[in-house]
Amino acid sequence: MEFNYLVVLGAIVTAIITSLFSPTVVYFFKIRHKAKIDAFNLAVRALARYYAEALDLEFQENKPTCKGKSQNVRISSNTSGLLAKARSLVKTNFSAKAFEEYDEAARTYVSIETVPNEEFEKQQDKALDILAKEINKDIILQIIRILVIITCIIFVFLLGYSFG
Repeated sequence: MEFNYLVVLGAIVTAIITSLFSPTVVYFFKIRHKAKIDAFNLAVRALARYYAEALDLEFQENKPTCKGKSQNVRISSNTSGLLAKARSLVKTNFSAKAFEEYDEAARTYVSIETVPNEEFEKQQDKALDILAKEINKDIILQIIRILVIITCIIFVFLLGYSFG
């Protein structure tokens, strides 16, 4: 019986790839994916609240003043905090391009005077589309990882069967 390098190589490659899919690594990807989904949901909620408050007639009528100045568009402290939190989570969990688009949407001027707010809606759709595509890309990568490990196991099995 002669020494078969292909079987050894296949076993080594399979061991390396299998270690990449250990429960710890898979758990890390699940945690990261959940963090992205949570950030996405918070980003959607923050933009929706900002838009709703900016177009609320009663809320905009009662703008507080400080030293004779008031905000152009009044938003509550809760919405302001929500926007800041969503902004930081998007920055942490998504690409720089996705963050730039979200940040631009969150900074787009929305007012009763500019109804319909087509610029905001266009920017919001663009930002959320990019965020959703990044989440989908992560899911596709997980599927590819699983297919690679299955392929390696089949490869080693077939090598062992053909030379065994």
